[in-house]
Amino acid sequence: MVSLRIIGCWLGLAVLCAGAEVEFILPDPWVVGVEQAAELRVSGPRTVVAVDPPSAEGVRWGRARGQRSSFVVVGGAASQRMSWELPVVAERAPGALTLSAGSIRFADGSTASLVVRPVTLVPPDPRLAGDGFAEARFEPAEVVPGQATTLVLRVAVRARQDLSPGLAPPADAIRLGDPESSQGTAVGVDGATWAVTTWRWSLAFPAPASATAAGQQAILVPVGRPDIFGNQQGVSRQLPIRPAVVTVRPLPATGRPADYTGLVGEIRVGAALDRDRIALGEGARLTVTIHGSQLDLLRPPAFSPPTGLQAYARAPETADGARIFSWDLVPVQAGQIALPPISVPWFDPASGAYRRSGGETLVLTVIPGRPRELVTGGARMPEPLSSITAGPAMPPPVGDGGGWWPHPVWSVSGALVGLLITVSGCLLAKRSPRRIHRGQALAAALANGDAEGIAAAAAALAGADLDAAARTRLDGLRTALDRHRFGGVPLTSLDVRGLE
Repeated sequence: MVSLRIIGCWLGLAVLCAGAEVEFILPDPWVVGVEQAAELRVSGPRTVVAVDPPSAEGVRWGRARGQRSSFVVVGGAASQRMSWELPVVAERAPGALTLSAGSIRFADGSTASLVVRPVTLVPPDPRLAGDGFAEARFEPAEVVPGQATTLVLRVAVRARQDLSPGLAPPADAIRLGDPESSQGTAVGVDGATWAVTTWRWSLAFPAPASATAAGQQAILVPVGRPDIFGNQQGVSRQLPIRPAVVTVRPLPATGRPADYTGLVGEIRVGAALDRDRIALGEGARLTVTIHGSQLDLLRPPAFSPPTGLQAYARAPETADGARIFSWDLVPVQAGQIALPPISVPWFDPASGAYRRSGGETLVLTVIPGRPRELVTGGARMPEPLSSITAGPAMPPPVGDGGGWWPHPVWSVSGALVGLLITVSGCLLAKRSPRRIHRGQALAAALANGDAEGIAAAAAALAGADLDAAARTRLDGLRTALDRHRFGGVPLTSLDVRGLE
C-alpha cells in the first residue's frame, strides 16, 4: 500500500461536490526497464489517504510524489483537483500487459476502484542518445506506378522545439495532399523523455524507378544552465537524416484491361437514373458516381447506349471526393430499355491483379407519348417575320428631288378620313371571326385513312367548344391514334359523333 499524506486547504469548496472523480494515467509509451511515472488525479471534496495501484508480475511502484492542486468544474460545480505522480518500473519482456484493478481509500472510509485497460510494453530506443536523432522511411517501401506511399520523417530531440523538416519528397513524386505533422514522446535507454516531431507526405510515382529522400536536419542543442526564468541558450547543429528508399515496380502486363487508366486501389461505382419511367419525347439523366483515390487519373468511362436510345455526355464534376459522370438520355422508341452497367478497372496491390468495379443494370421504361404541336387556340403559329415578302418600293420623288407639301385643307381632310377608317377597323376587330369547320377536316382524314391528318384535326379540335360527351370521344380518338402510331393497331370503328 502506497500511503499519501494530503496537505492543503479545501477553501470551503468541498461542500459543492458530494462525490469524487478519479483518473489514473499510465506512461505512454511504457518502456521496459526504465523508471517512469503514472499520474493519479482526484477531483472532489474527499481526502485521499491511501492508494493501492494496479499490479502485475514484474511491475514495481514507488511512493507518490509531486503533489499538485488546481480547481476544475465537475458536474457543473467548482471542485478542487489533487494530483500525484507514482514512479513505476516494468521489469519484464516487451509485449501486452494486463494489470489487476487497484483502489484508493478516502478519509471518510469510502473507496474507489482503479481499473486500467491492457497496455503494451516497448523496449527503449537505443538510437536516442546524444543530442538528437533523425530518420526517414517510406511506408510501404515497394509500390507500383500510381500506388500511394507515405514518406515519414521522424526527428527526436531532448528538449521540445519548433522544427522545420530537413528533407523534401523526391522531385518526380506526385503529392497527393498537404504534408501533416504531429508531436509525441519517446524514451531513451537512460530513461530520459525525448520530444518527437513527425512529418508525413502522401505520394505516388508515375513510372517504375527507385527514389531516395535524404537531407540534414537543423536542431538547437541547449548549452549552459537555464536562467532564473527557465530560459536556456542553444547552438544550431545539423543532424544527418537516415535516408529513405522506395522501389516502384512496373505494373504487370498480364491481365491488364484495355481501358485501364492507372488507378490503384479499390474503386466503388454507383449508377442511378433521375427518372426510370418516361414518355416518348421526354428525357432522363443517367448519373455514375465513382469513389476512390487518385481520381484525377480517371477518364470518362465508356457508355454505349442500347438500341432505341441516344446518349449525350455532360461535363464531368467533382464533389465530396468523388468523380461524377452523367449522360442525357433521349429515347427514340417505346418499351423497356436495359442500360448496360458501367465498370471501371483498377489494380489491387495486395493480390497483384487487376479488378473491375461496376454499377448495377438499370431499366428505363418508355411509354408511348402524344405528339405536341405549337398551337394557339387551335390555330397554327404565324409565319416568322423573315418569311414576309416586302411590298413594292415607293416611286422616286418628282422634280428636283425636293419634298412636296400638300395644301393645309387637304391635310386636315386626310387626317379625318384616316381617323374614321381606324375607328371602323377597331369595331370590326371586336367581332368574332368566322368559325372554321374543323369537323369537316377530321371527316376527310378519316375517309382517307390519313393518320397525320387525323392527328392534326384532333389537335385543332382540342381548343373547340365541345360538350362532355364529345370531349370524351375526342380523348378516345387520340388514344386510338397513339395505339395506331406506336403499336400498329388499325384505326377502325372510331366514334366521332359530335366532332364532325
